[in-house]
Amino acid sequence: SGGSGAADASVCDSRSVICDSPSCDSLIAYGGRSSCGGICPIGFFCPVGSSKPILCPAGFLCNSPGLLNYSGACPIGYYCEGFNDTLISPQVCPVGFYCPQGSVRPVRCPLGTAGLEIGSGSLDSCVKCRAGYYCPVEGDTSGQIPCPPGFYCPAGTLFPSLSCPSGYFCPQTSSWPNPCPNGTFQTLSGQSTCVGCPAGYYCPGVGSLAPNSSVLLDLPDGGAKECPAGSFCVVNSATPKPCRKGYFSKYVTATNDSTCQLCPGGVFCASEGLSEPSGLCSPGYFCPAGSTSYTTSVCPVGHECPPGSKAPSLCRPGTFSPTAASASCQRVGGGVYSNIEGLINVSGSIALFVCTNSTDFTGCSYKANISVCTMQVTSETGGICSKGYFCRSGSSSPTPLQLKSLVISPGNMCPPGSFCLEGSSNASTCPMGTYQSNSGQFQCRAVPNGYVSLDNVRLETCPPGFYCPNENPLMPYPCPPGKYSPLPGRWTPEACLPCAPGMFCSSTGLGRPTSSCAAGVVCETGVTTPQATSVAAHNASDRLCPPGYYCARGSIIAIPCPPGTYSPLVGAESLSDCKPCPGGSYCGLWAMGEWPAPKCLSGFYCPSPRMLTEILEVTQVSQDFDQVLTSSKTVLI
Repeated sequence: SGGSGAADASVCDSRSVICDSPSCDSLIAYGGRSSCGGICPIGFFCPVGSSKPILCPAGFLCNSPGLLNYSGACPIGYYCEGFNDTLISPQVCPVGFYCPQGSVRPVRCPLGTAGLEIGSGSLDSCVKCRAGYYCPVEGDTSGQIPCPPGFYCPAGTLFPSLSCPSGYFCPQTSSWPNPCPNGTFQTLSGQSTCVGCPAGYYCPGVGSLAPNSSVLLDLPDGGAKECPAGSFCVVNSATPKPCRKGYFSKYVTATNDSTCQLCPGGVFCASEGLSEPSGLCSPGYFCPAGSTSYTTSVCPVGHECPPGSKAPSLCRPGTFSPTAASASCQRVGGGVYSNIEGLINVSGSIALFVCTNSTDFTGCSYKANISVCTMQVTSETGGICSKGYFCRSGSSSPTPLQLKSLVISPGNMCPPGSFCLEGSSNASTCPMGTYQSNSGQFQCRAVPNGYVSLDNVRLETCPPGFYCPNENPLMPYPCPPGKYSPLPGRWTPEACLPCAPGMFCSSTGLGRPTSSCAAGVVCETGVTTPQATSVAAHNASDRLCPPGYYCARGSIIAIPCPPGTYSPLVGAESLSDCKPCPGGSYCGLWAMGEWPAPKCLSGFYCPSPRMLTEILEVTQVSQDFDQVLTSSKTVLI
């Protein structure tokens, strides 16, 4: 009854009837919002018993008329802010935004991303800012701001803050640093180009990443390196250019090949890029300048090539080389000599040698780049060492000499004290009993009697006190104790005379007696000591002076005490040792040594001293006798 959604309706039903009226057909309308009711319009929903349409809530969809409830959430890619008289449908999500299901309004893409399409429904649709570009604002719709020169911008860059490192270049829109190519370098950071490598340096280019990491290598030298020794680097060199084989260079930062020096003779340069020669030429070979091997050229016969030879050297006189690849020439044997340079060998009297001027000789041939000739050996070119000289191995002269430190040829003139026969390789020492005081001699002289030669050189006269037979010229024989020899140049034992009476000869090798015998001793001949130890027989050569006698120094006989005196002493030395005979005794004989003295006979008396006048007379006679003895001793000495 009254107002219905249908023309024949009797009452208003739940289909959007908003009012009750007897006649509903003219009241069902939207635009006029008649208070008479009608169908629930788009953008609204009308549950049962609605007195008016309910506005569809934000984020939901009411996209058809007559809805009892909203039909669902706002679809993906759209946003629903809420409906009104002019906005009755969802709005598509704009560029730079994204709209999930149920969006009330669009969500801006975050910094570093860009939304490039409309109707985006999720964050995934906001792509990172393109590599080589940067996106400084939210909701960016272009993503097209180019990364400036000198910087690089990986995908998602908010702002260009990554400066290009040294060794790299970054032009506009660089997403990553570009390594400087071979032949260029860059020592500065933040650069958009690289610089050509200067002469004297090489630039191999720079790797973009460190091994096993994403960290850029920031090289301090920017990729430019000093050209090393053994090479040179022109402008824009990517790698050093090595000096070729046979050359070397000790210089760094060389700019051209003029610094590559030719390997000098005697050494070799076996490989490219050497800063110094590889080493010395091998023994038995020679290496000319520019050699690349230590065995470049074989040393020919008649030559020698010690280590480091730049050219073969002819064998010196006194040497020879019969084979190739010789490090040194062999010496000719001792006792002979050779004065041929470049000698190869000698067969009989024919010498084969290297000839530097083949026009001067016959029988020459050219072998292994050398001229080989033959010649007859003469005394000028070789032979036996001369008498008075010795020729050691390698001699080039029959009469070699050595002048102080200068060795003219191995060997020398025969020295004093030796002799050299023809063909001698060493000097021979003069045998015992001979000597030679001159040099350059081939025989020695016999040492005469009465002389010695202790060093086989000097002849010395046998000294006094010795005798020197020539059968042992090295050792003079000394006279034994008790004898002496006053003259030099003696050679028989008979030259040693018995020691003179009154004298003694205590040691060997005396040229005169040692001295006079001591007082109290009788010394005849051949005495060896100045004093005796016992009273000897009359035939003893030395004895103590017996009782009744006295013996002055150098006595050759004992002197008797005169009558009227006596001396019981052994070894009395002077007349004062002869005592006057005491009273009651008598001493009427010479050499009275008995004690007590004989008593005076009965009927006689004997005063003391007795016969004093006679004693004095006898004493005078005794003193005269001493003088006679002294004169005799002088004569004997």
